[in-house]
Amino acid sequence: MTAIRPLILAVVIAVISFTASAKEVAYAYGDFGSRPLVSGNITEYNGKDMVTSVVASAGANSKPPKQMSTKTVDEMKEEINIKLNVDNPAVEDKGSSLILDYPGDGTINQICSIYEYMVGNWSYKRDQRGIEVLQYSNKSLEKGEGRYSGQGDCDDFAILLASLIESIGGTSRIILAYGPYGGHAYTEVYLGAFSGSECDVERMLRWLKKKYNVQEINYHTDLDTGDVWLNLDWWRDPNTGAELAKHPGGPLFRSTNNTPISIKEGYPKVPLTPLNDPPAAQFSVSLDVPAERENITFNASKSKDIGGKIVAYKWDFGDGNRTDSLSTPEILHSYARGGFYTVSLTVQDNEDTASTSSRNITINSLPQANFTITPQIPVVGSQVRFDASGSWDEEDGKNLAYHWEINNNSAIFNLVSPPKQVYDEAGMYWVNLTVSDTNGAVGHKNYLLKINQPPIARIGIDSANLSLGRLVNFTAALSEDKDGEIVDYTWDFGDNSSVDNNKTAMHGYAEGGNKIIRLSVGDNDGARSIISQEIFINRPPIASFSIVPAEPNKGEQVSFNASSSSDPDGKLERYLWDFGIGKAMPEVYTKSLAEHTYSVAGRYDVILIVQDDKGANSSMIKSVEVGTGDCSGDYHWKNGNCVPDTSTIIYRTDFEKYSVGTLPPGFVIKYNGKGDQYQAITSDAAHSGTKSLQAWGAPNWGANIDYYFNMPESGRIGFDVYLRANSKDEGSAQFFNPEGATWGWGWAGIGFDENGNISIPASSTSNSYKMLQPPGDQWYQVRSEMDVATGATWIWVNDILFVDGKTPSEMGYVNPEAYKGIRAITFNDASWYEHPSTPIYIDDFKLYTVKS
Repeated sequence: MTAIRPLILAVVIAVISFTASAKEVAYAYGDFGSRPLVSGNITEYNGKDMVTSVVASAGANSKPPKQMSTKTVDEMKEEINIKLNVDNPAVEDKGSSLILDYPGDGTINQICSIYEYMVGNWSYKRDQRGIEVLQYSNKSLEKGEGRYSGQGDCDDFAILLASLIESIGGTSRIILAYGPYGGHAYTEVYLGAFSGSECDVERMLRWLKKKYNVQEINYHTDLDTGDVWLNLDWWRDPNTGAELAKHPGGPLFRSTNNTPISIKEGYPKVPLTPLNDPPAAQFSVSLDVPAERENITFNASKSKDIGGKIVAYKWDFGDGNRTDSLSTPEILHSYARGGFYTVSLTVQDNEDTASTSSRNITINSLPQANFTITPQIPVVGSQVRFDASGSWDEEDGKNLAYHWEINNNSAIFNLVSPPKQVYDEAGMYWVNLTVSDTNGAVGHKNYLLKINQPPIARIGIDSANLSLGRLVNFTAALSEDKDGEIVDYTWDFGDNSSVDNNKTAMHGYAEGGNKIIRLSVGDNDGARSIISQEIFINRPPIASFSIVPAEPNKGEQVSFNASSSSDPDGKLERYLWDFGIGKAMPEVYTKSLAEHTYSVAGRYDVILIVQDDKGANSSMIKSVEVGTGDCSGDYHWKNGNCVPDTSTIIYRTDFEKYSVGTLPPGFVIKYNGKGDQYQAITSDAAHSGTKSLQAWGAPNWGANIDYYFNMPESGRIGFDVYLRANSKDEGSAQFFNPEGATWGWGWAGIGFDENGNISIPASSTSNSYKMLQPPGDQWYQVRSEMDVATGATWIWVNDILFVDGKTPSEMGYVNPEAYKGIRAITFNDASWYEHPSTPIYIDDFKLYTVKS
């Protein structure tokens, strides 16, 4: 550009009122990141703030004339947006032509192309004296007449530059600056939001710094949004004439006030796209003259990518071996053969741009070590001759150095054929030959020379199974042949059984006592050795025990005595009992005596396992019948023991003295009104004696035997009775209140299901049963107690507590108040069934109140 004058704005801008705090901070990006600048910050401003246009000369020390005109920031913004004239075809065509060689989606190098064209071809012309003119962008183009990018002063330069950036889809703004050098206008372009060291903004700053080979790139950053605006100013020092800003991101104009004029305000800002220069592939090789089969380190860590980072390394080693994409720059590789190879490295950056670098390397062939041994199979006392004259190298022929290590390295020679060696002992002897070529590559040959010796036989025995009735594991795996291999095994187990020819064998003994085991092994050279070992075969113990008393009752302590058990060749150490209900606790007894108490009558199979000091076991099984015992009168069963009643008996009967068709005093028949009733004393299902009370219903009606009593005022009342049902229908025994409860519904109920299994109601629906103790068709001792005040209930079946202090509400009854004041017990309450026909047997009935 010819006759370039300092780009000093002819309009001096004086900001009348700004806020004290900076809205945007000026930064310079360098080798160590960004640093804030002392001046150049953009402070808070208002659209109504006044700016003053002043005619000024190009000199830094010129004083502005007195004539001046003022405009608000909003008025200046409106005028500049008009003068941009972005839609003008000439401006749009010029912008398109300037990025023709830089296709892409708004890339940073497109902006650089426009900037360089503007700076390199501008014709500077100041405005007329006393008149500030903001030219239309297309007017500035026309004044250039095709020879220059345009003509005008700095505000015209800024307007045209911003218009060209907008024409290619960029986001620009114009800064009105005022400082010691006067007024000035310049353009900035929006890079994007600054967020982290690897964001696109920082990549573009790094790219600009490298492209223009400068120390720093200047920009503004919005403290609230992180938006970054790149300085596109072009100005000279008014005193020295030096161009201070001649590249994108050059030094900011030395100003005290800066007012940004946004362009196309209301449209979203569009960030620029970083330019991705191809990465540079470079690598080094760790060895100057590598040899075949030698590990070589290939290092690509000096490869670089300016606009991003290298994410993949691919190697082609020139010998048919290639790698996939690797994330690390170093790799080891060796060549199977010597020769010339071309190694290629391809690096790829994080935007899928790649570049390749290649270099040639020479791989030195290894010399081939060879020697002969005479005689080929030496024996003790033989003189052995070694000859390496058959060794050679592809590059050096026979020009080799020799290094022998003979007799397990005890003799070392540097000759093609060393002196003959004599071997006086059997054994294995290493013979090692190393040959070296003129490049230092080496070749080796190692040979294990054998002077044969017999194998060594060793016996391994599983000592844990040395008992009669068990298979013993024998192994010859520890046997060895130091100069060959064992190929033959022969076992003799010492009991006149047949031999075994396997390395491992299993053998069982029919008789106990001492046995002599013999093992013979043979090696691949025909030598043999024999070893023998004595073992002792244990006889198992004998289990035996007694039970006292022989016919115990439930709740009675039973003693088990295994002192009659014995061991014929050792001693007993462990006694394991199962009393018919699972393993005893503690699980293992060390003494022969044990005790147990059965809480339920029945037949139990008692198992004893005894174990001797060698781990052998034997067992014995005996059955024991546990009776119900006698627990009548003022006693009852509790937790497996027959204990005195803590109760006051209201009524008790066992039905033995009553005849068929009669009932004890206080017992009455109730029915549901659908037919007749029937009851009898029967001996068909006797419990403690020969008679029990039987009640049952015929089809389409139900019979119930009730007992009425005077209700106590407080405390707990209960009944104790033996019950049994033996049909496929249902019946029950329960407390009820004849005045308050619907017939057939009760509280503290105990029933039988259709299989004769005893159950209790699970909810307020009386036929919703919860199974308690199968199988059915047997006698159950049932005890039920109720708290008079709360209705809380306890129910025991065969001395097992199934309901523990639950109230009617907790049991799900809808009207618990109806069950207070209980003063009756009913048996075989079957009124709610269509075809009740369940015989229920009753015996040993007792009604009581619990003593306090």
